[in-house]
Amino acid sequence: WGALNGKKCRHFHFMKADKDLEDAENVWNDLPEDMIDFIEKLPGLEIKSQEVKRVRTTDYEEQREESQLRLMQTMQLTEQRKLELLKQILENQQADQFRWIVQAVLTFIANSQGQKK
Repeated sequence: WGALNGKKCRHFHFMKADKDLEDAENVWNDLPEDMIDFIEKLPGLEIKSQEVKRVRTTDYEEQREESQLRLMQTMQLTEQRKLELLKQILENQQADQFRWIVQAVLTFIANSQGQKK
């Protein structure tokens, strides 16, 4: 998921986590070749001077927290939607099973009445 000025990001590349760097500070590690290749093949991006804005470095933490909150809300909505869909599937399955049982009982009754005649 990514966005730039309200536009969806179409270019993604996943890089495997490096356990050796997890809690390290001030270290350098060369990028894998596939990442370098990905970066080099990205299309250029034209930024018009009137669209350039000052980078707000003073409230970085606040911006980061807002982004994390939006991400968490999106994830919660996704999970909530999954639960709603699962509930709907279960209800449909239960309704199908109920209809099957009713049909079986009605068939049994019809067959029983037919045998009595």
